[in-house]
Amino acid sequence: MITVCPLGHYAHRQPLAYAPIRAACAGTIAVTDDPEAADILVVAHAKDLLSEGAALAMGHATGRRVVLLSEEPLWDTVWHGDPLTRVQVQQTRLGPLPYVFLNHATPGLYEFDRVPYFLLTDPAFFTRYATWFARNARLDAAAWRAAWPGRARDAAFVAEYRDEPRFDVALPGFTGLGRWRTQVALACDGARVLRAGAGWNDLPRRQTLPDWHLEKFLDLDGRYRVMSAIENTHAAQYVSEKVFDAMAIGAVPACVAGPGHRLADLLPAGSWIELDGLTPEEAAAAILDFDPDPAFFERYAAAQAALARLFSGPGPIRAEYRRFAAALTAEFERVLSQPLVTGS
Repeated sequence: MITVCPLGHYAHRQPLAYAPIRAACAGTIAVTDDPEAADILVVAHAKDLLSEGAALAMGHATGRRVVLLSEEPLWDTVWHGDPLTRVQVQQTRLGPLPYVFLNHATPGLYEFDRVPYFLLTDPAFFTRYATWFARNARLDAAAWRAAWPGRARDAAFVAEYRDEPRFDVALPGFTGLGRWRTQVALACDGARVLRAGAGWNDLPRRQTLPDWHLEKFLDLDGRYRVMSAIENTHAAQYVSEKVFDAMAIGAVPACVAGPGHRLADLLPAGSWIELDGLTPEEAAAAILDFDPDPAFFERYAAAQAALARLFSGPGPIRAEYRRFAAALTAEFERVLSQPLVTGS
């Protein structure tokens, strides 16, 4: 049994913070709040390498490994800067702190089979999508085509406002999209476009809402032609709830999914608006001028049916919990089996 102690302000945003993932790992990984009882000390954000530096350095000095276990490519590229190097050293007031960086660049860890990692963090995702996509799958292409003219609004952008150059990240396997998608939203002007999220308005942040995900669905369901499903970072395995939510409300997802991106394994080709390689102005035009033909609605209905099948039973998500637990266990075993790095 490998014992892990999460530390830091962001400890609630790493895989073992979520009850279903922790349960899936229970046979091989135990979680403790006592650093002295742990084999591995875990932080989730580069900021916590600094804030917890002294405690981590003391743990390292007594033989414990330190792991930066990240679930968020945005944090890794903007606040850390080097998600590609596995073993790194953080300088602390007690001296150099070696640590292992596990993230979306780590082979196998987030490479999902059928269900992306983000949906493993809350069982409500699977339950809701099962209901919503079963409903949507009852509509054929003709029904979706008939509903299109009656949509109240053209497009919805529900994501944080970010317009600083630091979000324009370009690393092998990682492209920052936070600023670009903000510029796309700004270029989609007009009364029939919704822009919502931190920085766009004074509404509460989603983390403070009793159930942000359900509220989002109820607010948007059946009202929009297109919904942005642009992630904050383009990374092959990184698929959050965004594209599923767009499909759930009956909107056409607007996505950036370049060559090799796993969205192509979730939805039939041509069932979303692809924005890869476009300028913000070109992307805005692609969204606002989108005029689907009958063949598109056939593909869209097929995509809804594919999602209904994916969420029709617990088999795929149970298998994904097992896969992720095995991958995380293997990574921790590798960390513990390698010589303790002393730093430099």
